[in-house]
Amino acid sequence: KIVEMGDVKLVAITSSIPTTFNGGIKRYKGVTYVSLSQTAQTTIDFPKRIYKEGQECTSVTSPDQGPFARDVRLNCYGRCVVTGVRSPWRTEAAHLTPRHEEGIPDVTNGILLRRDIHTLFDNDHCAINPDT
Repeated sequence: KIVEMGDVKLVAITSSIPTTFNGGIKRYKGVTYVSLSQTAQTTIDFPKRIYKEGQECTSVTSPDQGPFARDVRLNCYGRCVVTGVRSPWRTEAAHLTPRHEEGIPDVTNGILLRRDIHTLFDNDHCAINPDT
C-alpha cells in the first residue's frame, strides 16, 4: 500500500552548520525537513498480481579476474576512460572482447569503465571506437 500524505509544509532547510528544528530535533547540512498533516491521508490499494519467477542460470568465474582488473586499473591510471571518474567502487575493468568470444585475459583487452557504462557496454547499448 502507498499512503498519500496531503497538506505537506516545508519547515526548514539548512545549508550550513547543524541546526535544531521541530522541537529540539537536531538536523544536519543539506537536508530538507517537512511537516506532514496527519489528518489528510488517502490509501491506495493495488490489485493483486502474479509475478513470474526468474530463471536459474550458471555463471563461470575466472580465477585471473583479480589480477586482470588490477592491471587494467593501473593501465588506465585509475580513471574511467569515458568519464574520468576515479572512484574504485564506481569503476570496473571491462573486456573489449568478451572472454566467451575468445577475448584474452590481458591488459591489452581491457579498459576501465564506470559501472553503469560497463553494463551498457556489455549489453551493446554503447560502443568504443577502436580508432580513437
